[in-house]
Amino acid sequence: MNNDYVCGYRQSLHNCTADTVFLDGDAHTLGRPDERYEATAIWERQIVWCSSIHDIVFLIGTDTTIIHLDRQVLLPGLIDRHTHLEIVVRCLAHTDLANAQSADGCLQYSRDRTAEVTFDE
Repeated sequence: MNNDYVCGYRQSLHNCTADTVFLDGDAHTLGRPDERYEATAIWERQIVWCSSIHDIVFLIGTDTTIIHLDRQVLLPGLIDRHTHLEIVVRCLAHTDLANAQSADGCLQYSRDRTAEVTFDE
């Protein structure tokens, strides 16, 4: 991996310091193949560099938070993308579920409304 490229875009790291660095870890990129690094730098809530500890220490400034992982695994942040049926139906189809008595009732209201909705709404 070219260490100037992380998460598919180029980060300019000249004259900046990381907000947080994770050192002595087992950081996985979750790419294909899944590359692993011992140090990771975070800047403005984004992973900007995965490399060796030797390379990452140059991004440590006076305000950088340093977290020693002691060989623990570090994974990129994942967003919980689960949803609740009622919220999906209300947001996408503007269906009033106030009278639904059960999950099956919610589904039926959703089906009925979805049949009425066009993509222009």
